[in-house]
Amino acid sequence: MPSSKDLEFFLVACVLAGLVFFSYVSLKGVPIAWLLFPPVPGTAQNQLSVSVSPEVPAFLGEQVAITVRDRQTGAPVGGAIVSISKDGDHLFDLTTDGSGETSFKYPGETTILIVSGGAYIPQMKVIPGVPGSWIRETAIGIFLGIVSGAAVVAISKRYLTD
Repeated sequence: MPSSKDLEFFLVACVLAGLVFFSYVSLKGVPIAWLLFPPVPGTAQNQLSVSVSPEVPAFLGEQVAITVRDRQTGAPVGGAIVSISKDGDHLFDLTTDGSGETSFKYPGETTILIVSGGAYIPQMKVIPGVPGSWIRETAIGIFLGIVSGAAVVAISKRYLTD
């Protein structure tokens, strides 16, 4: 049977790991609500197929083309709303034309697209950050890992060395 110190250590470690995880996900620009209540996948009917070109933009301001089609029939979906968000903030909305296409200038960082229209189930696409931000985000992830690891070691030394 675990002692109360073991249980306390376990709870503290879990809370710390959760904080590190949610902090990192927030830095990536993913809304926390999607982690707690993920979108429910629909059937093959009423689903959109969203393609983004280029999938990984090389620089800020690069033109990104979005094509929206009916997943089942392949027909273009005109009038679909494309909501653009970055860092958890809504930037702007676009509307697809009759051929299901629209475009925008890449704002940088991790960019989230939510595509919805009519009776279709909304779809999400994520455009990753430009290479310079990948390096920064990797460094932040490593730093958070080191800090959380050091905290777990410090806590374990406190509780396990009695």
